[in-house]
Amino acid sequence: MDKESTTTTELDYQFFYLSHPQYVTHIVWRRLLGPHGAPACTLFTMARDGIGRFWRPIDSEKPQYLHMSAVIDSNQSLVTEETSSSTENIHSCHTLHKKNEEEEDDDFAPIHYISCDELKSSLYAQLRCHSRHDKLDHALEKMRDLIRDTPDLLFRIQADGSLTFWGVQHLNVLPRRVPRVFVVLRVAQAVNTDDIPYFLNAVHVLHDYAHVQSSSSIKPAELSLVARNKRGQLRCYGLNLVDFLDSTVFAPRLYVKYSWLGHRHTIRTIHQVANNRLCTIGIDGEINVWKYGFRETRWRPTTQLRLTSSIRIDSSKLLATTVGQDRHIAIYDGHQVIIYILDDPGYHIHHQIQCESYDATLPLSYLYFCKIPSTTTTTTTPENDRDTSTRTETTYLLVGISTSGKQSFIWKLHYLKNDLSKELQKVTFCQSQSFDSQWKKEPTVIELNGCFGTSTTSTLLESLKYNSNDDPLLKSTRISAVDLTVVIDQDILCYKLFETEQGGFEWQETFIIQTELQDIQHIKYTANVMAIVSRLENDPILSLWSEIRTDVPPILQIQLNLREPIIDIAWNISSDGQFILAIAFSRKISVYGERRATDVSDDLDKWINYVTFDVDTPDDITGIAWLDYGVLSVAAGNQLRCYIKWLTREDRIQEQPPFDPEFEPMSNIYDESYELNGPLPFYHPNLLIHYLMWGKIDLINAVLLSIYRFLRHIIDEVDIKVDQVPQLCISTILKLQNEESDGSNKKKGKEQHYSSLFEDSDEEKEDTAILLGIDDTDETRPLTRQETTFLIEQLERRQLPGLSHGEKIHLLAMIDTFVEISIQRESLDENGARFTALVENFFHLNKALALEEQSKELAPRDTIWALHSQSQDLLLERCLRLCGGKLLWKDARAMGIFMWLKKSEVVIEQMTNIARNTYLNQEVKDPINCTLYYLALRKKGLLQSLWRTAHGHKEQGVMVRFLANDFSQPRWRTAASKNAFVLLGRQRYEYAAAFFLLGDKLSDAVGVILKNLKDYQLAIAICRVYEGDHSPLLQTILKTHVLPLAKETKDRWLMIMAYSLLEEPHECIRSIVVPLNDTCNETLKEQENIHHDTIVANVNDPNLFILYQHLKEQLRLQNKQNLEISSRLEYAFSLNVSRAYERLGCPLLALFILSKCKKPAPEQEQESKPIKESRAMDLFAEEEDVSKKKESRAIDLFAEEEDLFAPKKKQEDRAVDLFANDDIFADTKPSSTDLFGDDDWLNTTTSPIDDEEEELDGENEEITENNQEDTNDDNGLAIYKALLVMRMIQTIFHGAAALYDSAVSSMLKTSGGYQASFEQRQEDIFTLGESVMISRPILNRLLLEKSIETDVFALYLRMIDTHTVSSSDAKVFMTAFKTGCLQVFRAALNEQDYNYAGLAFMERWSERVMSTYFIWSKLQQDISFSQAQKIALNAYVTMIMVTLKQRHFEKTWSFLSNFKSFLESLSSSNTIQQGFDKVHQNEEKMVDIDPDDFDAFSEDTLFGYDMDEEAYRPMADCNDRTAGSNMLEAASLNYVLSILEGYMQHAEKKLDSTSELISFIWMVMLDPIAYRTHTLKDTISLQLEGELTKRNMSREYKSLRQKKYWRSLKSLRTQERLLPFINFAPPDINILPDDTEQPPQTLYSTPTTAHAFAVNSTCPDTVAIVMKSEVQEIDLTGVQQYGTHMVRSTSYSSTGHGQEHHHHHHHRHHHHPHNDSYPDTEEEDDFGNNHSSDTEADGGSSTTKTRQRSKSHHLPHHRGPYHGKTPNSSVAASPASLRLADTSKQQQQQTNNLDNLHETLKRSLGIGKEGIMSGSETSRSPAAASSIGSIAEMVSLKRNIQATCSEAHPYFPFCKFWLF
Repeated sequence: MDKESTTTTELDYQFFYLSHPQYVTHIVWRRLLGPHGAPACTLFTMARDGIGRFWRPIDSEKPQYLHMSAVIDSNQSLVTEETSSSTENIHSCHTLHKKNEEEEDDDFAPIHYISCDELKSSLYAQLRCHSRHDKLDHALEKMRDLIRDTPDLLFRIQADGSLTFWGVQHLNVLPRRVPRVFVVLRVAQAVNTDDIPYFLNAVHVLHDYAHVQSSSSIKPAELSLVARNKRGQLRCYGLNLVDFLDSTVFAPRLYVKYSWLGHRHTIRTIHQVANNRLCTIGIDGEINVWKYGFRETRWRPTTQLRLTSSIRIDSSKLLATTVGQDRHIAIYDGHQVIIYILDDPGYHIHHQIQCESYDATLPLSYLYFCKIPSTTTTTTTPENDRDTSTRTETTYLLVGISTSGKQSFIWKLHYLKNDLSKELQKVTFCQSQSFDSQWKKEPTVIELNGCFGTSTTSTLLESLKYNSNDDPLLKSTRISAVDLTVVIDQDILCYKLFETEQGGFEWQETFIIQTELQDIQHIKYTANVMAIVSRLENDPILSLWSEIRTDVPPILQIQLNLREPIIDIAWNISSDGQFILAIAFSRKISVYGERRATDVSDDLDKWINYVTFDVDTPDDITGIAWLDYGVLSVAAGNQLRCYIKWLTREDRIQEQPPFDPEFEPMSNIYDESYELNGPLPFYHPNLLIHYLMWGKIDLINAVLLSIYRFLRHIIDEVDIKVDQVPQLCISTILKLQNEESDGSNKKKGKEQHYSSLFEDSDEEKEDTAILLGIDDTDETRPLTRQETTFLIEQLERRQLPGLSHGEKIHLLAMIDTFVEISIQRESLDENGARFTALVENFFHLNKALALEEQSKELAPRDTIWALHSQSQDLLLERCLRLCGGKLLWKDARAMGIFMWLKKSEVVIEQMTNIARNTYLNQEVKDPINCTLYYLALRKKGLLQSLWRTAHGHKEQGVMVRFLANDFSQPRWRTAASKNAFVLLGRQRYEYAAAFFLLGDKLSDAVGVILKNLKDYQLAIAICRVYEGDHSPLLQTILKTHVLPLAKETKDRWLMIMAYSLLEEPHECIRSIVVPLNDTCNETLKEQENIHHDTIVANVNDPNLFILYQHLKEQLRLQNKQNLEISSRLEYAFSLNVSRAYERLGCPLLALFILSKCKKPAPEQEQESKPIKESRAMDLFAEEEDVSKKKESRAIDLFAEEEDLFAPKKKQEDRAVDLFANDDIFADTKPSSTDLFGDDDWLNTTTSPIDDEEEELDGENEEITENNQEDTNDDNGLAIYKALLVMRMIQTIFHGAAALYDSAVSSMLKTSGGYQASFEQRQEDIFTLGESVMISRPILNRLLLEKSIETDVFALYLRMIDTHTVSSSDAKVFMTAFKTGCLQVFRAALNEQDYNYAGLAFMERWSERVMSTYFIWSKLQQDISFSQAQKIALNAYVTMIMVTLKQRHFEKTWSFLSNFKSFLESLSSSNTIQQGFDKVHQNEEKMVDIDPDDFDAFSEDTLFGYDMDEEAYRPMADCNDRTAGSNMLEAASLNYVLSILEGYMQHAEKKLDSTSELISFIWMVMLDPIAYRTHTLKDTISLQLEGELTKRNMSREYKSLRQKKYWRSLKSLRTQERLLPFINFAPPDINILPDDTEQPPQTLYSTPTTAHAFAVNSTCPDTVAIVMKSEVQEIDLTGVQQYGTHMVRSTSYSSTGHGQEHHHHHHHRHHHHPHNDSYPDTEEEDDFGNNHSSDTEADGGSSTTKTRQRSKSHHLPHHRGPYHGKTPNSSVAASPASLRLADTSKQQQQQTNNLDNLHETLKRSLGIGKEGIMSGSETSRSPAAASSIGSIAEMVSLKRNIQATCSEAHPYFPFCKFWLF
């Protein structure tokens, strides 16, 4: 195509054709310049006939006309013979990609052209860089000559994976020559067969533009080939030119570097199907099925999404879902529903089945695949009275829903042997169901929940759904776990799928939720928790609904206004039952989760933002979906990204207490959910106060004793931080929680324990026995005073994990409180003990807190227990003692004394004490302050006497005269009232109230107190003292002020106290149960019978349940049977109490409440029974006669004959008694079959798609079947109970962490008791799970998944080692383990800057991998030896990478110094273990700094260093990103690369079992490490402002640690090899032309030190050189062929490229063994037969003379352009080094004798008797190596000029110089 300019603005194009026999597949322009610098108009074309052609112009005047100049015919250069068999292989290999193409040649394989400029650039970059290997240099020179001679290369991949290289010569040269085409290389197997489709199209060839691998010794010149298959999938292959164009130890192969899969256009929808799989649908009709997980492809481990199936359907209305396996896809194309069965790779349609009986006029809106699990039904035959079991197989269904037609369609899928992995035989239509009568409008959103289980947790919870149904009418039908949620306007209709008796299926409505939300857009429903996205005006609203029962509609818990459009939401349920919600916005993702209520006054339902992160894609997000173990997949545009669970520095949650990163490494969303919403630690003060309220003293004793023993015997005086505390066994907690106190012997024992609190001698004996470990087996004994003091002292200086500072203070107050109440335990009743505990804790806590943090008074929830206590005298005595014996009104109000005192005389007595103490407590006695109290007591005379003594008071006279009047007379009463109004005007409210009392105006006085003082307690106290407890005004105050105040402040406790003072017990109970707004509603009784579940109180404080039990018991004792509370309402209240305990972090207490309540009988049954039989008080009572009950005795504080926690003897129609002591911890068999013990599902014949698919499919089905075998009437609470047990799962790992993975684990392991307790704890959770229908296999799997979620694999490996894990679980775990290892390794290589927490996490992970190698390496059935090699090497290299980023150089050195020996140990499993042991046991120290070695220090820090002054500071050093630290990291990584490459070359020669490991290192490790090094190089260059010199480098090493580490590194490799981009040459001036790239050449060496030189301006061939005592004039005419006239130019070495060719020859420089020269041996010699040390290998010489040389580093040497470093020499910039030179020998060389000039020149050039370089480092220059002899002959000395120096200092011989 030619263009001609016709006008100035238009171009006219002319065309000419290049004729080809078949169509052209691709073209490539040759971009190399022509002979005269003009663009070479040469074109390569590839046609379908399999022939490549070069076209070039013939006439130089008409370069636009091209003619064929060369032909490459692949048929003439086949590597293998094209036989019929090979043709069949080609056909079978490409059938999937060509079957739909007509009239195409199946054996076509195009020829690909390697652009000559890319080829030249890839090699030229290497030749400009440092080269240290003679063989490699020779190979590169050979390749350069080849490329210079043959610049055009082409290659072709044949159908069998073989490769042919062609070369073309003389393609575009002048004079014109006939191009020569020849075969350069033939490789039999260069790629795998699955790579061939990628080379059927044009291949884009690129070189390494960044020169990342330019310093590599095995792939210095690498090309990247970007190829594409016909489905648009891309792969990048690496082509190592050295392997292909020269002979190396590595086989020439193309290896995959990267691969890109995905959609060509925007992804429209994404949803999770099953088993870690996703289904995505693009806007172009492309449907892809993806699988996430660990896999290996060609020895390359990866966790990238794997495309398992793909198909494209042209339709605008497209619905799709996988059916069973990935190769079965059900698709609705707008007209019909078809199930496509793809072939094994999943790309070609093999077969299709159409779903019949579908009405095409009703377009489908949703398409789902679901299943109804198998069930076992037992029937009794009347004839023989035998039970017959009938097992129903699993049913697989395909459900389609039409919203416009308001109809659903169900098809049944029939698989061979009912196995999803088998062939799909047929599809039958079941039925269609119309919803016209129920759906008044067209639904806007439909969600089908329970289609599949995506994890063990979700599968378990869904399976429990249909076990929760207790409707007897539905017992005979099979209920699925499939829920249909339909949104119509503001209502949500919920349906469940039932199987009818006729074998059909029917949707039955379960309930309707009236949300009152507008514009509902999204809804997700899982396990009784529902998330709804709606809009209010323009703001999106996220509302969360939940209910603990499955058969009750969820209720609204919380609403969040997110103020940004929500694109999608997705639920994730962790293995411990935590709900995590991901919310997708247009460009970011937010993850929300629940937060535990910290106090009963807080809102129980609180959801917080765990993390928000941006998705940096060019397009907006279109959908999200969760995968297993916290992987979140995000679809944005045509991209599909996966984000793993770990949180980085920016992801820290704001609403959590500060953490110590040393003990809390980088966490993930599951760790955060546990910390924020998991169970409280067993020693948490909030948990202990709940147990104290229940009276579980022995349990509290056990907790405190456990902490005491841990701190005393394990920690003691060791100054370490406590990161884990061994936990109590669950069985111990449950046993003490349910213990019944009814034995006199036990009481006697307790009395003996408490007696020890007051006997010092016994106390000392007891402590001595404890310290000696003698007779200390009682787990529930109270602490002695000495033990309590020790415990408090330890807790004051230590921080227990899981407690904030404030919570620790609360715990200390609790310990003090518990000791105090133990003294009077036997004298108080239960309510009195509760009040005592609360008031003691109140005072102890106020003492520990700052003044602004102290509480002013006890809340009514605390004082109400004193009101209902029978030990008020003791309580009052305790209160007076806490006040110091002087009760003031502020103290009485703080403790609510006048609210709970019952005796009138005591009330008057305490008011008298308050009045007296108020007066006496003043320094200046003022009767005004006590006037109100004395007048309330009607003691006017006493008050008058006080005024008589108030001498000096300004109001004394007036008050004495006024009080002398008779206030029984109306006149003086009126006077008193008038004075009260005057005082009101002066805002003296308390005094005004006193004058109202003086005037007998009680109501006015109370009004002032309530209105102005706002002290209702004072008003009540005044009323009780002034008129007595039966005062009408007191009743009025309670009804008109206190009750409204309680309702306004939502203080239920205050309302109960008010009703108690009003003596209305029924209202007290109703105030507990019903909502506050309904407490005064007269129509409540009628509403209860209609909506009993909707009016129950939303309980925040579960202590209300305890009070409710007490009040109900009091009514029973008073024979008041009618509580006016229905049993159903009471049942709903009990469930709310259970939920309150769960939200407060007490799941065991929540379970306890559930185990003690039963669902009442249906209403129709209740109506036929007498009222007394259905009374609510029997709900929690024993089935015994009330008359047989005994009153509670004061001698036993918490012992009752009817213990609420006592196990029931008879439990009919009740939930399983969770805490029955008889059987819960007995050795019983599991109630269900082994979920994962059955090998049938594991060994099922699998399809070729994936061998692991059947495991997960069978797993979910087995979970369902196991749980169906356990039948129990759980009242719809099966899911909730299971969640409560699952919340305790992570406590197992916390206990294990204390034993195996904590700072005190070594001490704990020596204690057999802790080891046994961990094993018991594991058994306890199994037993607890079985009580709520969770079988042992399922709990084992949950433990497995929890260990994966929270990265505690080291603990789970120890469980595997003890053979407590099934083989199937071990297999799943090892897959996740390998995935985690790979993810951590990639994170360590990532360029992201992690904080110390993130690096500490990766460090601990790698350490645990190494420490548990002896366990996981033995699992041969789950991990091969080659995989073990890779994991071990990954962990080792990760430790190096992480410790380098941490700047923990001491630890890095221990790994670096042993790295080479560790690589050698990878040959066997035993040697690998020995290598790990060597690193951990023999920690090597860094090389010590020699103070005399000043060259190791920069000039600024030459003196003044203390060798031991610096230590590693984790938090500070981790953030060190200075140039010095970056250079040390780069040097370390360069050493790692050199060792890895040397090992690869050595191992490849042996061809042993490490061949797979070599491929792994090549494809996984080298590039990321090299890229990290390259990035550091660029960063260092910016930091040093381009001055990459040795001087600048030395200055950057600021600390002693850095200097020691650098010196240690130089003992492994020379500094030039560690930092090849640093110019270690002295700052000489190179005389070179500016426009050349030649390296510096040595032209002349002076006999002594040269101090200046100058070029003659008139004669550039003459140079004058100034020495100490003479000036030499040099004639350089003979060396002009080395360049043009020399001018002064910038230093070539300063550009960073001048060091490329300094060391190409074999001669050595005679210096110290730790010199800066490079070794003659290659990298592979490190692993060869020569087992010398690294120093010897690097610094030693290969010649005999060098090995036998003496230490001559004190001899003078001439400084060339490049010289080495010795211990007593320095660079020219260091004057101190010149003092060490031998001046006598210097003077011998300063000769002026012309007869000796020739010999002097030889010595200066380094030419000895044998003609070799003896002293000058210039010999390392390639030029010097090749022509050093000729240079000496070319340079001539013109004349020698004597000069007098202006200054001739012996050490600083600098002179002034003039050129004449």
